[in-house]
Amino acid sequence: ENASFIFGNRGVIKHLGMVDGSFSNSKASLGYGSRAFLKVNNGVIMGCYNTSSCTSAGGREDYGNAAGISNSNYGKIIACYNAGTISAGGDWASGICCYNEGVISSCYNTGAVSGKGESYGYDATAITSANVKIINDCYYTQPSRGYENQSSGTATNITNVAGSDWTAAMNAMNAAIEAYNADTANTVKCNYRYAINTDAATKDAQPLVIVEVEAN
Repeated sequence: ENASFIFGNRGVIKHLGMVDGSFSNSKASLGYGSRAFLKVNNGVIMGCYNTSSCTSAGGREDYGNAAGISNSNYGKIIACYNAGTISAGGDWASGICCYNEGVISSCYNTGAVSGKGESYGYDATAITSANVKIINDCYYTQPSRGYENQSSGTATNITNVAGSDWTAAMNAMNAAIEAYNADTANTVKCNYRYAINTDAATKDAQPLVIVEVEAN
């Protein structure tokens, strides 16, 4: 059925990693799917990452979505990344979030993503399969599309960095985090930043890692 570490979030989830595991569901009916962290985010998730696989059965629309972080976002997803393999039997498959009606900022995806995509054509995207609000300063190497924009959604600086150095991406994402913290409307601050991964065993899949910094 629903395969997620947490069903729903209305609070704050910070600095949590799902490492080398597996999430899967085999029920092909409405709302069922596979996500490493959440089915629905109504709060804040920041400084989190996934390297586990998420596999879902299903037919169309959200009959079997799969995502690395959350199926649906109505809150904020900040400074998160996915390096796990995402495979959906339904239409929506995404490295970060299948449906975004909130804010996704300073995230990246390097994990392979695949989806059925027959009914509506959303198929596989790196950041979000359906954006109706805001995504900004996000980076990816695969799949070939970063996002699927819907009617009122806005997307700024969504960049494919395949074959490129990640330093510029790191600097841009960290600058976006600083801007987020400087906004007085954001009462929950992000005390995480990206750094270049120097570990030979993981740096290809995880070019940047999340590090904690002292809160201002």
